[in-house]
Amino acid sequence: MNRQFCTIALLTTLGVFSFASVPKAGVVLNGASVDGSTVDHTQFDDPSSLDLTLTNRMNNQTASTSSGGTPTVLNVERDAHFVNVMGDKTPAMPNFPQLAPKAGKVRGYVKDLSGNPLKGATIGIRASYFAGHYSGAQGETDANGYYEFAVPKGSAHYYNAGYQLKWGDGIAAMGLHPVDGKLESFTTVDGAVENFVLLPYGITSPENVSQNPYVSSSYYGGSIRVSYYTREKTDPNIAAGSIVEDSIIEITLTPEGNMLDGTAGRTFVIRQPIGFKGNFSIHNIPLGRYRITATTGDKALKMKEDRKFNPLFGLMPGEAIGEASLLFIPGTEKASSATPNAGGWEPVGITLSMP
Repeated sequence: MNRQFCTIALLTTLGVFSFASVPKAGVVLNGASVDGSTVDHTQFDDPSSLDLTLTNRMNNQTASTSSGGTPTVLNVERDAHFVNVMGDKTPAMPNFPQLAPKAGKVRGYVKDLSGNPLKGATIGIRASYFAGHYSGAQGETDANGYYEFAVPKGSAHYYNAGYQLKWGDGIAAMGLHPVDGKLESFTTVDGAVENFVLLPYGITSPENVSQNPYVSSSYYGGSIRVSYYTREKTDPNIAAGSIVEDSIIEITLTPEGNMLDGTAGRTFVIRQPIGFKGNFSIHNIPLGRYRITATTGDKALKMKEDRKFNPLFGLMPGEAIGEASLLFIPGTEKASSATPNAGGWEPVGITLSMP
């Protein structure tokens, strides 16, 4: 069998990359063009000891993982603004019943990744019929995850698709993902069918990531914004808490319990040599609670949450040396306020410093 084909098939099986890639980065795998990543492999003849290195040129990062899948190590270039820990990987969608449109109505189903129906998800439609005047309608899913309601006459679009859930000791509302990956305007006289799914990570759309890869709302996963103060190696004036230029910051995220989708999750190790940019963001972290540690060399770093508005979310405690617990911050608690095709999580801002 062709060696390139074996390599690509094995990598796909391990979930290192998907053929549903979004951006074409002009990357080559052993002479064969592959979207999004360059993969170097060793010990190919012994899959049990396979060691993979994945480089994503768009995000300026390198990820290494053992055949067991954890931990995932991402080496981020010094001046990179962000890292997307899941790349363009999107969970497999559950199956949905076939539905035909009904005139003057919208209908569809809402499920989680396991295919379980989500009761109480809210769906909102806004329609324009004359001279820019808008009217709207909103409905909820029943016990089968099904929604159907009449909508005003005109050209319409989905402005709301959200689901509220328990999140730690509080609640959060998440935007839902259209199963076909897009939300287009429609004429209400024809009706529309749109199914939605609750995603624990993934890009919201190729367009959103292409336009705004730096912002947390382009991803369904959680985000962390890391800040620090850098000093030159030869600077005799050592500012309190400053970290020496080119020091490698290492942040480890270890799951505490199962993830939102019920899986065990994975451990991420993010490393970046620091310059004078002062910050970088970690995006698209699968949703769940994590134990976060921050070090440089063999020294633990002090972590402080930038704004501690709610003690239920974010870094816990809000200031710690070495390690703390982390729970992502919901952008809203109301399902009726959640936007479809958009991430609904505020980045957790953490400032690192030498203790």
